[in-house]
Amino acid sequence: VSLMSLAIAIGMVVSNPIFVTEVIWRHIEAGERPAEAAEFGASEVGMAITASTLTTIVVFAPFIYLTGLVGIVFKQLAIIVTVTLLGSIFTAFTLTPMLASRWLKPIEKQNYVVLSAR
Repeated sequence: VSLMSLAIAIGMVVSNPIFVTEVIWRHIEAGERPAEAAEFGASEVGMAITASTLTTIVVFAPFIYLTGLVGIVFKQLAIIVTVTLLGSIFTAFTLTPMLASRWLKPIEKQNYVVLSAR
């Protein structure tokens, strides 16, 4: 059951930091310094990521209160999905912006001449 719950949660575990990184990269391409881009990018998608993650947690959290044989099986699922998603959102708002501010650098744009045959 633990592996099944990780398989269920893996999509959001991966997507939360990806969304934050994409927005940070968009800010860097717009000319902001990486530290500023990380700060503004994480805050820009903060509510959306939090809402989508909490929606999934709200679906799985009531399984914790099940009793009997079904409770034994699904309690692990609910706990692992909830803890994994809370860890993912924490990482998306702390570790991802910090690493992005240090590792992402703007790409030097070069002027290219495009020749067309008309």
